[in-house]
Amino acid sequence: MLYLDKAWRHLQVLTAPLSAGAAARTAFRMFEGSVTMHDEGWEPWVRALSPSEVLAIAQDLDEVSDGEVRLRLPVSSHLDGDLEVDYAVGYLRRARTFARNLANEGRGMVYLIG
Repeated sequence: MLYLDKAWRHLQVLTAPLSAGAAARTAFRMFEGSVTMHDEGWEPWVRALSPSEVLAIAQDLDEVSDGEVRLRLPVSSHLDGDLEVDYAVGYLRRARTFARNLANEGRGMVYLIG
């Protein structure tokens, strides 16, 4: 199991499209989504990813460098100004290892936000 805690949003921003109309990184499929808030609480986001999707995500995560995190996240308008890049880098490494292990075993995954 991979628990991303609050780093989920950091990794989502890192892999999301750079601008409106641009394509997201393949790895965005692992972090895409958000909870739906309503008067009685929230509805979680749940997604299943096939083994072939996990393989593509793992390959893409292998291409995201720690340096890219340091360059991209601090200028994001979607995150707090006091963003800790080292926190995001640590979780990126965990996500990379998790996805690579699943891909090596030919497995898919289910993830939940919320």
